[in-house]
Amino acid sequence: MNFQTFKDQLTISTSRIFLGGKRNVPEQDKVKLTHLGVLLATELPHVIFRSGNAEGSDALFSEGVCRVDPSRFESILPYENHRKKNINPYSQSCSMDQVDLAADDDLVYYTRSNKANSNLVNRYMDGHKDRNGMKAAYLFRDTMAIIGSKSIPLDPVSFAFFYIDPTDPLGGGTGHTIKVCQENKILYLTQEIWMSWVSTQRV
Repeated sequence: MNFQTFKDQLTISTSRIFLGGKRNVPEQDKVKLTHLGVLLATELPHVIFRSGNAEGSDALFSEGVCRVDPSRFESILPYENHRKKNINPYSQSCSMDQVDLAADDDLVYYTRSNKANSNLVNRYMDGHKDRNGMKAAYLFRDTMAIIGSKSIPLDPVSFAFFYIDPTDPLGGGTGHTIKVCQENKILYLTQEIWMSWVSTQRV
């Protein structure tokens, strides 16, 4: 798929796109993630973009979008002050601290859908903010970045781009986020497809 084919598939209902991935990005790839953010924000002026405000992929993608229009970028945070100094002051943000999980059954369901997360989720929902409890906050953040939230409210995304570890594409938080996309039939692309776009497009 080339970039024009991707654009042709989008509809006016594609109002939000997620950009994220693994924290460790090889030096030679960093500029390509930033260039993808620039390209998408330039060519899709009606779209709002979001990430989880993590180091690595999230930061590089957001840098590209914010070069074009920071007002069209949303950071989804596991807690209110998460990496606040890295958020563009002209962009938007929301956090798990604003969420009422009792009113967000889908958010709980899809974060718990991987049984390995159940104990962490339960601990967080019981009010424990220790190390294990806060691990769940990051998982909830990843889920909310895709499906949104009823209680804030926050709209879901309709497409996603990922920078993954090809040797372990469904590992860690990035893998959890991809699984949420799969479970909700949200289309996504990894660098296997989009990397060629930034090699051929002028940005």
